[in-house]
Amino acid sequence: MDILMTIMLIIITIYKILKNRKIIKELTKLQILGVIITYLMTIFLMFICVYYGGNWIGGDLSNLFVRKLIQIIVIIITLILFGSVLEKTLKKITNGVLPKN
Repeated sequence: MDILMTIMLIIITIYKILKNRKIIKELTKLQILGVIITYLMTIFLMFICVYYGGNWIGGDLSNLFVRKLIQIIVIIITLILFGSVLEKTLKKITNGVLPKN
């Protein structure tokens, strides 16, 4: 299952790069590096928040339904918060070129 997910990640990444190559050509090398670092940092921080935050908040609950509900709420809040921060950061780095889609 892990290998399948890794292969899918690589395929989706290559597809997105090829699909948006016109937009990528508008960016400087420094902007591209900034975008890559921003995405990697955002993914890492989201993982930390979801994994540790969700387990910390809901880990001591004995009710499985409530624990899973809290973890889903943590995931949704994390996606909303980091999504908006990522969007604002990318707009600033790329002077409004990204995000397009």
